Amino acid sequence: MKVLGKTFRNQIKVICGEPFCKDDKFEGFDYDIYYSFRLPTTDELKEVLAILRGNADLLAKFEAASMHINPYSTFWVRETAPYLLFMKQLQYYDSKTEASVPSSGNDEEARYRITIAYF
Repeated sequence: MKVLGKTFRNQIKVICGEPFCKDDKFEGFDYDIYYSFRLPTTDELKEVLAILRGNADLLAKFEAASMHINPYSTFWVRETAPYLLFMKQLQYYDSKTEASVPSSGNDEEARYRITIAYF
């Protein structure tokens, strides 16, 4: 797991139905390619948060690596909600209420963004 910090809604775009952030950029001669860490699904996030909440030593290791995380906060997730006719709306997971919530256009709260790699 990698904690990418807190991100505002206006820093995330929906590309091909999935959330996308400009994390890295490759500058070509006549084009630029942007890369993004993939957000976890709600189920993946629930699994990770359950592990974090039950392991204080693991939370301390994240703090020591300067990846601050509060497992009782809100997190951006990969799922999107339908909005208008063909548009998608970002969603976040509120770990206090254990619910996925659509993010409205006037939402100005920063939420955690994490990515998970499986080996």
